[in-house]
Amino acid sequence: MNIRNFAHKGLKRLYVEDSVQGVPPETAEKLRKMLAYLDNMDNTFWQRFVSHHRPYLGLYWGRVAEDGLGAFRQKNELRYGWIVGSERWSSLDTTARLALSAARVQHHLPADDFRETPFAQSYRRTLAFLKSRGAEICVVTSPVSSEYFRYASREPGLAAVQAFVRETAERNGARYVNFYDLYATPEYDHYFRDMDHLNEIGAPLFTAKAVTACFGPVSGSFASTPK
Repeated sequence: MNIRNFAHKGLKRLYVEDSVQGVPPETAEKLRKMLAYLDNMDNTFWQRFVSHHRPYLGLYWGRVAEDGLGAFRQKNELRYGWIVGSERWSSLDTTARLALSAARVQHHLPADDFRETPFAQSYRRTLAFLKSRGAEICVVTSPVSSEYFRYASREPGLAAVQAFVRETAERNGARYVNFYDLYATPEYDHYFRDMDHLNEIGAPLFTAKAVTACFGPVSGSFASTPK
């Protein structure tokens, strides 16, 4: 299905109805209410959101349907396991990994005025809103592979984005943790499913580190890590 063929309101309604298929009526109504805020999102954002996240949200709503709102865990009950990526970035040859990483970095280069884009403005508003509600906020820059880091570390534009993310977090009283180069050496290539997304090996290890760095040690356990 090509989502560009659907009108803005119709697309969102289609997505909501698709999300609640097979869900008990009372849960479906809760999900519809939870998704109602999407009516305020512009069409460009929605197309990007659906395109990138739709394969994963089905798993998420399945958990909500099964466990109700108990699927939202407290910080000391966190578990890895929403999404399991079994691919191994390390299975590609070096030439392919370098070429793909170089292309991805170029795709990620920010606009010169990135601080004034809707994405940056949304980031500021989100942190300000959470601060106003008394939330304990932690912003994390997630790890990238050694190949991605090799090219990204040469780009002043990407460094400027990280500085903006950190400064905005700190301005709103949030913790900021930078794990960008945590696994950026070849020995950790098998932790990734592609150049900048962790897999079933790396994700639970990173999750544990991120939660501890943000909020201190937690009593919950994380899924066992494949060897």
